[in-house]
Amino acid sequence: FAPIIVAQQLGFIRRLALTPLMSWLAMTAMSPQTKGRLIALASIVAVSPDSLCVKFLSDAGAGAFCLLAWKMLFASALIGLYTVISVGGCGTMLSKLLRAGWWVLPGVLAHSAGDAFFTLSLVFTSAANTLLFANLNVLWAAILGLIFLGERPPAHTFMACVVALCAVLVIFLPDVFDAKEEVDGSLQIWGNIFGLATGMCWASSLTIVRIVSIRIPEAEMTAVAALGALSSGLLGAVGAGDEIYPLASGFRGPLWQFWLVTAIDAIGLAALFTGFCLAPKFITGPEIALIFLLEVALGPLWVVLAYPDKMPSNWTLLGGALLIGTLALHELMPLTLSRRRGSPSPSADGKLSAVEDKASGEKGMECGVVGPEAIDVEF
Repeated sequence: FAPIIVAQQLGFIRRLALTPLMSWLAMTAMSPQTKGRLIALASIVAVSPDSLCVKFLSDAGAGAFCLLAWKMLFASALIGLYTVISVGGCGTMLSKLLRAGWWVLPGVLAHSAGDAFFTLSLVFTSAANTLLFANLNVLWAAILGLIFLGERPPAHTFMACVVALCAVLVIFLPDVFDAKEEVDGSLQIWGNIFGLATGMCWASSLTIVRIVSIRIPEAEMTAVAALGALSSGLLGAVGAGDEIYPLASGFRGPLWQFWLVTAIDAIGLAALFTGFCLAPKFITGPEIALIFLLEVALGPLWVVLAYPDKMPSNWTLLGGALLIGTLALHELMPLTLSRRRGSPSPSADGKLSAVEDKASGEKGMECGVVGPEAIDVEF
C-alpha cells in the first residue's frame, strides 16, 4: 500500500495500472465516508500478515525486541518517505508538522507508548489476554470522541461495536480460561494492565489525529506517525541491547530471510500507520477502530495458509465469522438507508463531510474538493 502510493506520487507506474484506477475513482466521486472506510480497510488488509511474519521469525529464534526495533525503524523510513514525497519536500513536511503545534508531542507519545505497552504485555501475560484487552480500543475511541469532540456514533455503529466486542470475547476468552502458561500472578496482572493501556493509547492516537484534522486541517499527521514509529524502534533497540543484530538474538535462518520478512512486515505497518493518520480525516474514531478489528480475523487466516496444521479453534472461526459479518452489515446499512431515502448517506458526525447538496462545481468544503482532480490528488 505505502510503496504503491510512493510510486504513484513519483509517476513511475501512473501510466500502467493507476491511471485507469484513478479515473474510475474520479468518476465515482466517492463521499468522504467511503474514502475513509476504504483507507482504513486497505490499511488493515495490508498489515494483516503481521502475525504470520512475527510467527515465522520467532520460530526461527529472533528476539522480540530485535523484531520490534527493525520493523519499526523500517516502517518509520517508509512513512517518512511517503510524507516527504506527498507534501513536496522536507521543508514543506517540517512546516506542516509544526502547524500541529503541541499536538505533536502527545501524538508521538501515544503512538510509541502503544507499541511499547503491547510488547510488554506479551512478555508478562498470554497473547490471548493481550489481544483481548488491547482490542477494547473500540470502547475507548468512542468515549474519547464523545468527550473531546462531542461525536455520538450512529445507532448502527454503536450496535456494531457492541457485537464486534462480543465477537472478540468469543475468540479470546476460551484461550484466557484455558491458558497453560506458568505466569507469576503479580506479573500477569501487570501484563493485563499493559494490554489495557495499549488499547487506550491506540484510541488516544486516533482521537488526537481526528482533533488535529478538524481544528488544523493543514497539519500533516503522517509525520507524527513516522516519529512515533521511530521512537518505538529506538525503544526496541534499547530493549534488545547487544541482541539487536539478528544472529546475536538467536535467529537460526539465513540473514536474507530475516531482512526480507522484516521488510514485508514493515511495509504493512507503514500502511497501517499511514491509514491511521488519513482515515480520521473522513470518519470517526469508533468506525476506524471497528474496521481495525478485522485484523483479529485476518491474522489467523494468513497463519493457516502458511501452516496448514495450525488450524484455529472452533471459537476463533465462530468469532471471526461473527466479526466479518458485523462489519459487512455495518457498511451495507448506510447504503440501504440512503437508497430508501433517495439521498446520499450521511456522515457520522457531519463535521468533515462535503456539502453534498451544493452545486457539483463548488469546491469549498471542509474535507477537500469534490471532483476528478481532487480525488486524483488525494489518492
